[in-house]
Amino acid sequence: MAEPLLAIDALSIAYRGPRGDVPVVRDLTMRIDEGEIVGLVGESGSGKTSVALAMLNYLPRGGRVTSGDIRYRGASLLTASQSERRKIYGRRIAHVAQDSANALNPALRIGLQLAEGMLRHLDISAADARKRALGLLDEVHLRGGERILESYPHMLSGGMQQRVCIAMALACDPDLIVMDEPTTGLDASTEAAIFDLLRELKARRRLSVLFISHNLAAVRGMADRAIVMYGGRCMEAGGTAALFARPLHRYTQMLLHSLPTMRGRASETIDMPWQASKMPDTGCPFRDRCDLAVDACAQAPALVEVAPGRLSACVRWSDLPARDAANDAIAPETPANVNETGARAAVIAVRELSHRYRGRLLARSTRNTRLALDRVNFELRQGEVLAIIGESGSGKTTLARCIVGLQQPFAGSIVIDDVDVAPLAKRPRRLARNLQIVFQNIAGSLHPRKRVRKILERPFLLYENRNATDVQLDALAHSVGLRSELLDKMSHRLSGGERQRAALARAFAPRPKVIVLDEAFSALDVSMKMKVRNLLQQKKAEIDASYLLISHDLPLVRSMADRVLVLFQGAICESGPRHLTDTPPCHPYTETLLWSALALESMAPRHLDLERASQPSPAEIGPGCRFHHRCPRKVGEVCEREAPPLRDAGPAHTIACHIPIVELAKMQRDEFPVAVKEAQG
Repeated sequence: MAEPLLAIDALSIAYRGPRGDVPVVRDLTMRIDEGEIVGLVGESGSGKTSVALAMLNYLPRGGRVTSGDIRYRGASLLTASQSERRKIYGRRIAHVAQDSANALNPALRIGLQLAEGMLRHLDISAADARKRALGLLDEVHLRGGERILESYPHMLSGGMQQRVCIAMALACDPDLIVMDEPTTGLDASTEAAIFDLLRELKARRRLSVLFISHNLAAVRGMADRAIVMYGGRCMEAGGTAALFARPLHRYTQMLLHSLPTMRGRASETIDMPWQASKMPDTGCPFRDRCDLAVDACAQAPALVEVAPGRLSACVRWSDLPARDAANDAIAPETPANVNETGARAAVIAVRELSHRYRGRLLARSTRNTRLALDRVNFELRQGEVLAIIGESGSGKTTLARCIVGLQQPFAGSIVIDDVDVAPLAKRPRRLARNLQIVFQNIAGSLHPRKRVRKILERPFLLYENRNATDVQLDALAHSVGLRSELLDKMSHRLSGGERQRAALARAFAPRPKVIVLDEAFSALDVSMKMKVRNLLQQKKAEIDASYLLISHDLPLVRSMADRVLVLFQGAICESGPRHLTDTPPCHPYTETLLWSALALESMAPRHLDLERASQPSPAEIGPGCRFHHRCPRKVGEVCEREAPPLRDAGPAHTIACHIPIVELAKMQRDEFPVAVKEAQG
């Protein structure tokens, strides 16, 4: 067999703890060949990121490789000199970090950060580096190249920051890119476009990728081979198509069944004994959660070839129940929390809300400003889950920040408890208590020098003027799947998923009436995502809370939301009940979002051309329909000249489109999957 591009042999990694070394990766062996994409999947804490950091010689303080080796083109990276490593990292091996906001330097413009690696590793001038930087922005579908290069990271949305990080990784034409959750902040259409780009780069430049992700659909569509990790060990490995079609480890099977997709609903959940302080030191690490565990599972599992090209560490791989074929059917999921919210009181009423980002801090005119929200109107009712979807840069996070008071809108009103809070520079504490937010940038929202315990105690001190008891903090942590011993850790010591759970716990602490969830599920693994979803529904029933759910995850939206708002370039192009994500009619922009999500699950429309819809929109908003530059259903010049009328598409369902609703529904029925058309009747 030819020498692989990168080989990992019996790798073990440990972190120094107060009671000695804590192993996080045990005896991992894997290889990445030239031109191959290898997917590394598993829950938070399974060791995926530690493997990536060890490959990059970037383990944090206290982390070390205890045994094994990592070889690049046959040469050991662990024993290489510092000068040899400098020639490899950034040039031959590049990295896309999980947290794009922290990966970018907040004090440097994007253009300088993109050019930095090229100036260091390539023999080119600053002018040539800038030209290459503009080309890279086009490759990752970021519009407004010169404006982006002159921007600072905080001026970009989360998805735009993520695309900049991908462009930086591609800058020096590397052989291998290590991508750690690279599409966490991306919407479905951008995610699909990035995956198309990676496939193109793989074919054109024989680019190799280690693709670490919680998104099983993305791994299924991207990777040639997949490796499933749990408890620091490899549970299963093999060709992606075969592994997803017939898992040979119970953990893999439960993982695939535990998350809803655009095709169907989740069929089972993975139980999590959060009272346990750690995983078993011996035997199969999954045995405490496995419903098929037997006495033999107490022995250390051997990773053996059980079929051609298939490895499994499960002693009962041949006894696994067959996958439920019904789960592959395209069937809309009925949310567990569907209720008649139409007659209930509005807890938040937003009227004609507009916001602009100023080029000059003191300018009050609209000159030198960028429109972020344009006359947005909606109500969030008591006990309702209202989802807001749209691509990165559509204004979702700006809307959330205006609602919770982190930004003051230019115009319009936000009425909470009969008080218009839009003009208030500081909100009353009683209103602040009842309106909490979970931010998209979790790492930036948790104090890096405070322990999790202190972070969770803060709401009790602020709103109740008392200290929380250990029992209360333990119960709060367990309610979101956070183990008790993690309360005494510094927040930056937590994994991405653990930080996300800590942020959810802080939001629940004051028992608010409304929680704004701004991509609150993005860093959660598959099983935890569903546990948190179920937890949110349980909490909603207990305290009659309302959720403003901002998400790129359309399967999650389908399983949680009562109503949906679709934002494009700061304006609502469609609003209605959750079923608009299942069946026609829907706005052409909503349709492209749905098909982009379906494309991640290897489905494509029969006739609709999505290539036009994936093109970047102009930075400036002109007359006519905002989507006409990209709309695959554009009807003519009327779309360019006139703003579309707001048409009724059903009870509490409106679409801003020039195409009559009957004609739009007929067009879309010809494209939507057969099962959806049959459900529509």
